[in-house]
Amino acid sequence: VFRNSRFLVAESVVMMMIFKDEMNVSVVALFGLMLTAKIFHWLCSARVNHIDKSQSEDTGAFAHLRVFALMCTLLALDVAMTAIASYRTLKGGTSVRMVFCFEFLLLTISIVSIFLRYLLHLVDFRLAGTWQSKAGVNFVLQLGADCWATAVAGAYLLAHFTFYGVPPHIIRLLWTCLTTIRRR
Repeated sequence: VFRNSRFLVAESVVMMMIFKDEMNVSVVALFGLMLTAKIFHWLCSARVNHIDKSQSEDTGAFAHLRVFALMCTLLALDVAMTAIASYRTLKGGTSVRMVFCFEFLLLTISIVSIFLRYLLHLVDFRLAGTWQSKAGVNFVLQLGADCWATAVAGAYLLAHFTFYGVPPHIIRLLWTCLTTIRRR
């Protein structure tokens, strides 16, 4: 979490400098909510990775229930915030809310990917670890999520460039998505 948060804070400060004229209490609150949501997404991903790697029956039903509840809560938050930010952007014109719309849309893609990885783990666990094609399905899942994230980051770049000029924080995001796809 600490390693990811270093880049997040620096990137967010650059992002907020572009919209310094639109800063108010609600934008700062949305910014705090977005940071908190990203941290919980990272924690949820780490927890699902831990559950998947442990491959033991020691993980109790309560732990699975907590992870599932966290994923559902994060998905509901992401979808709701994407819808609210989209509505306000369409109603009031382009503003800093456009940034939150795209950021929460990227978080939605992330949590859906985490949820599908968790489902893969449950299927593999149910089959007692005999599912031979799990790695291939996981690869396709991760590649699909990365492609969707790249498409959203590209649309974000175009929308931002159209209204505000060259966005350095989005170029880094797009570069990260493209290098992740190339690595896979």
